[in-house]
Amino acid sequence: MASKPQKVVEVLVGGLRCAVPLDRTVEVLPRVEITRLPGLKLPVVGHLRHRDRVLPAVDLRARLGREPAVAPFDEHVLIVSVRREHGSEDRLALLVDRVLGVTELDPEQAEPTTEGLPIVAGMVPWPDGLLVLLEPDRALTAEEEAALHDALDPEEGE
Repeated sequence: MASKPQKVVEVLVGGLRCAVPLDRTVEVLPRVEITRLPGLKLPVVGHLRHRDRVLPAVDLRARLGREPAVAPFDEHVLIVSVRREHGSEDRLALLVDRVLGVTELDPEQAEPTTEGLPIVAGMVPWPDGLLVLLEPDRALTAEEEAALHDALDPEEGE
């Protein structure tokens, strides 16, 4: 029995074609201003304000081992929903070069990867090469989340 096609948002990141599940995508924004935070290391580049919320901004180029973006940042920002270990949901801003559109893929075609990049959930053969499947829940490591929390609320750690 064939699996149900999965809708994904196809994006271009540092020359790679990537896909984020559509059901995890909240919104696509044009280039926006990113506020840098001292002490953060790539792939976290700072934060942005979106609908009265402060969202961490993650440079997907850096997360995928590519050359990081240079200011002004990327053409598009993907606002995604992420699930935390304790069950709550949060949002992240993923910086991408360009959003190519919404497409469908067969999840059964996904092949595991040995890339060693936690955000990569697998690869799918695509007409012009491979499509890299991304898992937004794994965009940040626990250490990066802790550093981000400290940078956004430095007084809480004192």
